[in-house]
Amino acid sequence: MTAAGVKSELAQEVIAELTALQNALKAAYTQLNNSDKEMIKAKSELSKEETEKQCINCHKPYHPRLNTDSSCTYHSGKIKFYSCK
Repeated sequence: MTAAGVKSELAQEVIAELTALQNALKAAYTQLNNSDKEMIKAKSELSKEETEKQCINCHKPYHPRLNTDSSCTYHSGKIKFYSCK
């Protein structure tokens, strides 16, 4: 095999690898796009189900379902501290 033949064969292999990577990236992008659409849909359904509430302690608006452990302790949600005393 000549040097030109080896280069041509390597170029074809590189092109095939790049094509496979491009197809994988397209598939991943499509999947990510679909996930984003599902998240947007779920978020809009959540906002339809529950309206924002205002905390009686900090007076900031919050969604009870989106309440986290770092939220104000007076927001409804997980109990941060409980004592039987």
